[in-house]
Amino acid sequence: MIRPILFCAAALIAAPACAQTSLPPPSAQEASERPPEGPLPLAVGPAAASPLDQAAVAYVLPNDIKWVVGEAESRAKVFGDAAKPGPYAYLIRWRPGRNSQPHFHSTDRFMYVISGDWWTSTSKTYDPKSMHPIPAGSFVKHAAGAVHWDGAREGPTVVLIMGMGPVVTTQVKQP
Repeated sequence: MIRPILFCAAALIAAPACAQTSLPPPSAQEASERPPEGPLPLAVGPAAASPLDQAAVAYVLPNDIKWVVGEAESRAKVFGDAAKPGPYAYLIRWRPGRNSQPHFHSTDRFMYVISGDWWTSTSKTYDPKSMHPIPAGSFVKHAAGAVHWDGAREGPTVVLIMGMGPVVTTQVKQP
């Protein structure tokens, strides 16, 4: 039963007012279903001297996030693994003028636009004129099996992507 907890975590990011909602503590079964991978690695440098209990609050400072640079975007794993069972989240930083191609996923995915305008389309054919902007602060759901594609136009865009693995991404053949 991690799914409702994951969804509420996404809702907390999208709507701080939800933070006032109290959730019951997880059951023993829910606690045992948590993924075996731990949270993000703990910060080093000034944060290492933090008075926080590192077993209770693990975090990474912005300069310590490990980005993997790709052709159109950079990715940073937050937690989990999209190829394995369980919840996952990662950050995508789209370069200006770069987009994915039409595709769909085998499971629902949930996104929060952190910065920039995230441009997206539900057209099965790649045509940048069919894209629409989704501004920073927006929460988005991509339904399983629904064709979409996305990216950035004028400036960089950062998006948090969350879901339940394993997920399979299928490219849509273009004419």
